[in-house]
Amino acid sequence: MAHRFATVIIRSVQCSQPVRSGTASRYHDLTTLIGERDEITDSTTVGDHGSRSAQRSIRRVPIMPPDVIRTLPFDTDLILLRAAPPIVTRLRPWTSRPDAKTLRDQRTEIETVLQQPPPEATGAPK
Repeated sequence: MAHRFATVIIRSVQCSQPVRSGTASRYHDLTTLIGERDEITDSTTVGDHGSRSAQRSIRRVPIMPPDVIRTLPFDTDLILLRAAPPIVTRLRPWTSRPDAKTLRDQRTEIETVLQQPPPEATGAPK
């Protein structure tokens, strides 16, 4: 089933937190997490007598402003890792992979094993 919203996955050592929709403050928080970059603007001024003056200014702008995050296409994922720049990607469901049948069979095997009681509980009174 396809998501109706872009997904943001914030991955840290201990957790993965999907964010599927949110308020303006949540998008602002994500913009802050992603960070800023320098934007350089060059301008040239021509004076009354043809003299020229060049100026370069640098300002900090968000890498991904809130409106860009909010308008990411459906089924687009924004992955934030601690030691990497933001990753915009499309994650495909594992069921569409060529090896989906093998993965499904292996999942069934693992679920069967997990549903069995632990070895030390065998023979314990009920």
